[in-house]
Amino acid sequence: GWRWASRPRDEDHHYGHGNAEALTAVGVGLVVVAAGVGLVWTATHGDSTVAADALGAAAVGVEGLSVLVKIGLARVTKRRGSELDSPILIALSRDNAADVLTSALVMVAIIGAIFGLRWLEPVAAAIIGAIIVWHGLRSAHEGLGVLMDRAPDHALTAEVAKIAEGVAGVCSV
Repeated sequence: GWRWASRPRDEDHHYGHGNAEALTAVGVGLVVVAAGVGLVWTATHGDSTVAADALGAAAVGVEGLSVLVKIGLARVTKRRGSELDSPILIALSRDNAADVLTSALVMVAIIGAIFGLRWLEPVAAAIIGAIIVWHGLRSAHEGLGVLMDRAPDHALTAEVAKIAEGVAGVCSV
């Protein structure tokens, strides 16, 4: 989507291909929503599979590493998304930030299951699914806002008009 959106305007696309990025953000958002709904459904119909053994301890370590990696990815993608004003990278940064939270919840659930709190795993999975749905809806909503030419914030518009009116030689805005 990002490559497609960066293509220059042509005979058939007088304003360029920039909306392809917003369309991709909507698609990614909907896929994320579907994954979250599937996770919630699975969580409400499953049991914990964690055991108090070396595999359980390894799972805790992997989740701890995952949290650290996702923190880094969230920071990098948020910074670059803001610099490039890229809906796809901003949506990806939210996904990475959500992954930090979800990995931490998974780690807590695994530790809980190791210590006999087996009910914690499906509860954590349902919470994670709800978080995933929320982030998917948010990304899809923002992409649709671009595609539907949502008007800018009224307070921002008023602020810009006020600044423009203060420029010497400007008669009206």
